[in-house]
Amino acid sequence: MLRQWFIEDRGENQRFLWDQDKAVVEWLEEQLSTSSSSSSSSPTSSSPSVVAENLKSLSRDSAVRQFKSLLDANPDLLHEVQYFQASV
Repeated sequence: MLRQWFIEDRGENQRFLWDQDKAVVEWLEEQLSTSSSSSSSSPTSSSPSVVAENLKSLSRDSAVRQFKSLLDANPDLLHEVQYFQASV
């Protein structure tokens, strides 16, 4: 996955850099520093890193799959959640 994200961020014409450890380490450090600085500052400052965005997407996808699985196993659960939400 990291390789795919690297190429997504750097561009197809820089794919060869993936084989150079130094370039990958610098990119990953940049991603991590961008991720930590954007999470501690205002939302309008810098955009989140490719790694942070993709990890957020993976986490959301996992949560959606788990939720769907719960609904498949317990179809009445959605009604109960809606009732609970209306009463809060």
